[in-house]
Amino acid sequence: MTKRYFQIAVIIGSSAVALGALGAHALKKILSVDALASFETAVRYQLLHAVFLIVLTLFSSKYKVLWTLRLLVFGILCFSGSIYLLLLNDAFNWGVNFLWPITPIGGLALIFGWLSLIWLKPIDKA
Repeated sequence: MTKRYFQIAVIIGSSAVALGALGAHALKKILSVDALASFETAVRYQLLHAVFLIVLTLFSSKYKVLWTLRLLVFGILCFSGSIYLLLLNDAFNWGVNFLWPITPIGGLALIFGWLSLIWLKPIDKA
């Protein structure tokens, strides 16, 4: 199970690097300064949490981290993903205006993912 989350973390991390390059080069000409700053925030959170996911998978043989992993993946997809889509929607007028409430839901999932570490339990090796 955690091997799958490791693979997901690698995909999330590598796509963050690709999106960061996209923002630094191609989107610089399309997005406003404020929109580009929001895009960079989404990339930063995505990359930071990808690293966090990888670290958690390394501890998965000793601790029950499944719910933390789930919350973080959901949070990354909702938080960063909705920011990307909202900014691209503004730039290209796709007509997708219902995404704004998803960003704070993703943020809450990331917060709860971090807080869930308080209740980590070791895996019984009986």
